[in-house]
Amino acid sequence: MGESSGVALAVLAIFALGASLSRAETVTVPPCGSTPGTTAGAYSGLVNVTVSGSLVITPGNPDQDAFHNFNESNPSTAVSPNPDTFRYNRVSEGTCLCGFECPSTSHRVSDILVGPYPAYDPSHTYTVELDLGTAIAVPLHFGIYDCGCGDNSGELTVTIDSGSTVTTTTVPPPPPTTTTTLPLFCPPGTRSQREPLQQDQPAWLTQELTLDSVRDGTILAAKKRQTVAQCKVESHLSRLAWPNAALGGPRPARLRFGLQALRMSDPQSVYVRLKSMSARRVDRVASAGLKIEVVNEKSSLIQGTCASSVLPAVAALPFVTTIRPVDRAFTRVGHAETEGDGASRATVVRSLGYDGSGTSVGVLSDGIDHLADSQATGDLAPVTVPSDSRCHQGSGDEGTALLEIVHDLAPGAQFFFSGPTTSLEFIDSVNCLTAAGAKIIVDDIGFLNEPFFEDGPVASAVRAAVQGGVSYHSAAGNDAMDYLEQAFRGTPGSDFHDFLGGPIDNADDVLM
Repeated sequence: MGESSGVALAVLAIFALGASLSRAETVTVPPCGSTPGTTAGAYSGLVNVTVSGSLVITPGNPDQDAFHNFNESNPSTAVSPNPDTFRYNRVSEGTCLCGFECPSTSHRVSDILVGPYPAYDPSHTYTVELDLGTAIAVPLHFGIYDCGCGDNSGELTVTIDSGSTVTTTTVPPPPPTTTTTLPLFCPPGTRSQREPLQQDQPAWLTQELTLDSVRDGTILAAKKRQTVAQCKVESHLSRLAWPNAALGGPRPARLRFGLQALRMSDPQSVYVRLKSMSARRVDRVASAGLKIEVVNEKSSLIQGTCASSVLPAVAALPFVTTIRPVDRAFTRVGHAETEGDGASRATVVRSLGYDGSGTSVGVLSDGIDHLADSQATGDLAPVTVPSDSRCHQGSGDEGTALLEIVHDLAPGAQFFFSGPTTSLEFIDSVNCLTAAGAKIIVDDIGFLNEPFFEDGPVASAVRAAVQGGVSYHSAAGNDAMDYLEQAFRGTPGSDFHDFLGGPIDNADDVLM
């Protein structure tokens, strides 16, 4: 696994849908000064709310919708955010919602928005997610604030979709009550479901990092100009998602070879991290255009594929915090001969009548493409890939080689295999092999983005397996001398690390 903190673990929580029933209701919010609209149902926790409609304040002034002022003569142009217009309070707090009369029972919707204000929409229709907290569910009042409590025309319509009354709502929302256009799922293309761990094509498409751009602050200034959505997306993906905006616009790019493969052509394989996981949020990520492959509830991570053009829509979701390329696995290839048989004195153990019979061994590596060839020559016994969606056939033959070595040491053992290609698939594979009955698990897979000084998700998955009685063994020692240890050395005028310390080296250049 390549994590210096060693083997460690916490169980992966399997994603499941709750049994609560969905419900939806619509309440009309009259102009300020009138009796507030009251919900029939009681609400707490996470709810989806669609607000539509607008209000005319006084002649000559901009109109208002739920979240923005807009120009009456040009309703497609927003004037400014207007956070005070739309308010709520619980029935238990009283019926008044006019802020001038009883502000203690009138709350800004901004206080419970799960994310920033929605972008201005000339249709004046917005769907947002609200967090009503963990208090006992009660009916709600919705009303208008900061409109003078005088002559106003128009009204807002509020539709509430709620799956349950707790903050960890796990049911998908009911069918939408308004017509909404959403991106379609990105097409699968011609790429196979499983990919080789190591790819032959150039991997990173990067902007040229020059010393001048660091010294004059060009890069840092460009980062500060990025939108909230752009800041959520890893820089290489951002360049593909916003080709005319990322880091100051398109520049001549160079190609680099690397283990962490970012495709130059779509679709992209990405991890999407959420503030917290719920089935509703997973559905909304899928509706934004991500084809979901793995959901890791414990880490609030989703693995999926989509076109680069879809990334802005996913990043715009208020509960999405980061989007980055998947952590791709790489194998730690060792010597071809089974030198461990004699070194471990397995021959002595077998001479005593112990050949692994009654023991089940799980192997994690890239693939078992030529498994049948090894079995035909007697170098390998039957191998089972569990019929569990968390286990994978994989691609390559490092797995075949590992199984041959284990078979040499313990020819009587039962063998299981899974070939993950990403860190989330690796976690699933550990849990899959454990559930299949493997008492010993061995891997030769590493991940470059796992933390060095604490246990990450991969180490946590292994720890859970060990605590469940599995004897776990990794080839992490093959990478024992592959590291760089330096104290941070700031570059004058920037926040970049200087690897060399004269002349300045911000890219860790290596001369071959």
